[in-house]
Amino acid sequence: MFRIKNELGTIKISSEVVTSIVGRCVNDFEELKLSNRSGSIAGLFGQKKLSRGVKVVINEDKVEIDLYITINYGSPFASLANRIQKTVTDDLEEMTGLIVSEVNIHIEDIDPPVDSQNKAEDN
Repeated sequence: MFRIKNELGTIKISSEVVTSIVGRCVNDFEELKLSNRSGSIAGLFGQKKLSRGVKVVINEDKVEIDLYITINYGSPFASLANRIQKTVTDDLEEMTGLIVSEVNIHIEDIDPPVDSQNKAEDN
């Protein structure tokens, strides 16, 4: 839970809300999908789709984000990761007022090209 105090009172933002916002940002990218977090059994059982592959740690007024993704074959890793980092940071800071200190991208897998998927299905 994150608390923002101001002259009018306190605003409380749960980590689940932050995770959902991040998940929605990442789902807008067609070149990737969120993975189950490495080593996380929770990712296999009952975890919501938007939170799967997203880890959020809130420290005081800063947020650290780890994203575990599968990218489409042929997608440029570096430029895609940079776009994700910028989009997530901008959207989260604008919506919540939280300061994003890190957005770490973990590329866990690559989806094969569509042509090779079609060939595998034909066999």
